[in-house]
Amino acid sequence: MTTRAALYLDNVFSGLLKLDPEVAIRFAEVPSVWLGRLSMELTVSASRRWLVLRCYLNPDGAVPHPAREGERLHFSRIRRHSTQAGFEIVDCPRLGYTKNAADIRMVMDALDALRAPAAYDGLVGVRSRRGIDRSGRRVHPGRPAARAGEGRPRRARR
Repeated sequence: MTTRAALYLDNVFSGLLKLDPEVAIRFAEVPSVWLGRLSMELTVSASRRWLVLRCYLNPDGAVPHPAREGERLHFSRIRRHSTQAGFEIVDCPRLGYTKNAADIRMVMDALDALRAPAAYDGLVGVRSRRGIDRSGRRVHPGRPAARAGEGRPRRARR
């Protein structure tokens, strides 16, 4: 049996870059590898078929290069590889010093998915910043909302 799901991906690259630059660059350049694992291996009961693949990016964003002082890694590098893997890119330009509207857009898109005629068996939201677990509980109360990222991992909440 295959479950139908939607994947909403915020800027995980920046968070991964702080933890392990090599993994972050591989994550950005070859999204099909981790997407395949999310589809086939890291599931609860069955493989996933992605009805929606959406990536939220700041089109002008960049972070300092971890190995080359003075250079920057631009998010446009992520964009190309993500679209080749089938992601729809949602531009979320910076609104302040570090804030963009990606989290709001993710929640609104998840709400739209829940109201859509297509039945989703699961929604997956991936971010490197805190906050998606609380949003996940608000979007679909009573369903587990798991959070993984920086710091200590927490178990799924009910």
